[in-house]
Amino acid sequence: MTQQIRDSIYTDIQSQFPNIYREEGEIFVSFVEEYYKFIESSLSSRELTRNFFMMRDIDTTYSKFLIFFKKKFLADLPLENVVDTRFIVKHILDLYQRKGSEESLRLLFKLFFDEEIEVFYPSTAILKASSSKYGFDRYLEMKPVKTFRDYPLRKGDRIKGSSSKATAFIDEVLFFNFSGVITPILYLSNIYGSFVSSDTFEVNRNGAIFYTSRLIRGSISSINVNASDRIPGNNIGDILTIRSNENGIEGTCIVTKVSETVTGTIDFVLEDGGYGYSNTISENDVYISNQTLVLETDGFLNLEKLDVVYTTNTTPIDIVSNTAANTDPISGSGIVVSYEHPLLFLQVANTSQAFEVLPSGTKLEVFDDTGNSAFVISISEYNDSASFEIETITNTETISIITDVIGNFVSVQLNSSNYGMSGPGAETLSTALEDAFTPTSYTIGEIGSINILDSGVDYASDVRSYISFDTIRNFDKRDYKIRFENLDINLVLNEPITQQVEVDLFGANTVNYTAKAEFLRRDGDDYYFQQKSYFDIEDAPVKIRNVDYAIESIQRDQSSMRAGENADVSGIADFSTGQIETVLVVNSGFRYRTGETVDLLDSNGSVIATAEIVNRGMGRTEGTWSTTTSFLNEPTKFIQDNFYYQEYSYDISSAISPTKYESLVKDIVGVAGTKLFSTSLINSLSTLDLDSDAEIEVYDI
Repeated sequence: MTQQIRDSIYTDIQSQFPNIYREEGEIFVSFVEEYYKFIESSLSSRELTRNFFMMRDIDTTYSKFLIFFKKKFLADLPLENVVDTRFIVKHILDLYQRKGSEESLRLLFKLFFDEEIEVFYPSTAILKASSSKYGFDRYLEMKPVKTFRDYPLRKGDRIKGSSSKATAFIDEVLFFNFSGVITPILYLSNIYGSFVSSDTFEVNRNGAIFYTSRLIRGSISSINVNASDRIPGNNIGDILTIRSNENGIEGTCIVTKVSETVTGTIDFVLEDGGYGYSNTISENDVYISNQTLVLETDGFLNLEKLDVVYTTNTTPIDIVSNTAANTDPISGSGIVVSYEHPLLFLQVANTSQAFEVLPSGTKLEVFDDTGNSAFVISISEYNDSASFEIETITNTETISIITDVIGNFVSVQLNSSNYGMSGPGAETLSTALEDAFTPTSYTIGEIGSINILDSGVDYASDVRSYISFDTIRNFDKRDYKIRFENLDINLVLNEPITQQVEVDLFGANTVNYTAKAEFLRRDGDDYYFQQKSYFDIEDAPVKIRNVDYAIESIQRDQSSMRAGENADVSGIADFSTGQIETVLVVNSGFRYRTGETVDLLDSNGSVIATAEIVNRGMGRTEGTWSTTTSFLNEPTKFIQDNFYYQEYSYDISSAISPTKYESLVKDIVGVAGTKLFSTSLINSLSTLDLDSDAEIEVYDI
């Protein structure tokens, strides 16, 4: 409350005396009245006496009294250049109370210099290991709707799951159009628990409670990797794309565990397409070895592909004592795919017919279908997880042939009433040959490509494959061994030779036909060719690069494979680690269906595994870094140096010279243990006073 002070009081002197003084001491009263009148007429005296309340107020005190305020409130402060001392005294308490803070620095410069400053703390630019903050959003993918109008859930609602008892606030409700399907997505915060797809919601909207039906469609919550479809060579931390074969999009995951044991997968490669295979894939038999026997001695001198090797309840023999081992009998049976002594590659029909692994230090006698036998000293585990099929046939031609094999009729009596040949009726001794057989048309050629169905898993060794088309194989068309009259022919691998021949067709005249073959190798004067047409090259000149070359002799290479079985598909086992075992969802994406099988793709877009999706409720977005204090490649971060870049330093940028303010800052607002640095601040606005030291006068002449 403002104190009201009268300018004079001498007029009230008489009323201050008792009546007796006023009646009998009139001279005394007049003296006192004149005294106060004299005192009040003096300005300096009035300032020292009558205006006491004004003088003690910093806003109204006399300028000559400001020195006393300075001594009391601003002791030892450099105030020589300060103009508004009253303002400083009034706010100096705010400065003291904020000592050590950025606000105190800004206030000090405003009070004493009327300047703005910039304050930088080097501690904010120090590189700090593992201090960056990482986070991701959680959301609920809801069931599709026809329209977004009147959707029962809104931003700001607090929801609670009926089954999971999870709670959360809805930060945002977004409606996505996925191929014409409107799907609501709820982004959540303050989540406690985890919502599931079976939840209904208890909704709290500004204190009002209501309930909804099941609205959650669900997002990817986990992925189960299939053990049978994995490619090795992956690493923990690899980011994979989740490719849906249905409608799912934008899903990604990270590899969290890979196999550490060496695992064999089979790399099937088409080395030679051969010839004599049908474009009807079902008529081609593909044999892939799934068990390997190691023979002690070569007891199978005449063993061929597709022969049967077996043993029946045979007791293993102890190698040292050469007597029956103390172990259970072993049985097994398989078809020969390849015999490369001492390795015998078999295709076993199933696990019940597979050979058991031999006990250590024993051997087992096995037999072929002609009664020959040999001892086996090792048997691999049965494994049939790898497979492939013929994909395309190239260099094709259509032929019409009789498929009857004479061996099928060796036991038929000549006087039989029906030989059982392919003719339209019953064949007897009087049946004409053209009526006894029915030609069949085939489109044949060489295998152009294969389709790997499965590379397998856990193989301990390579496999062998054998592709047989019996219809052509039975004609025994092996490679040619040709000797030319001209011995100086230089050929390259797979170089073709052709020959025009006349072929008699059933029920038709002869036709011109191009017989073909491809060069394989040369051995002395002999040139070896693989047949590339059904009908044969004859002992007549052939064309090589449009030049005729006469043949001295031509015969079959009986050691070669026949047309219809001479394709070569290698099956090399690739031994490596890194098959994916577990993954963690990084981005749940949208529209994946629970139970669907998805492909996991690496950064090159190659399928390295398949997996099964599990949708249980909440989805998550890919995480992002909100701070980068631990990023080594962050250009604004520096290593702590215990001088400038440390926790307790600060840098003031000002247009004022540091010599004017550094001691002031340290004495008034500086805190012990902190270090001050000063940087010049160049203002964007500068006042330039230009002084002219020359004059130029321009005259019109």
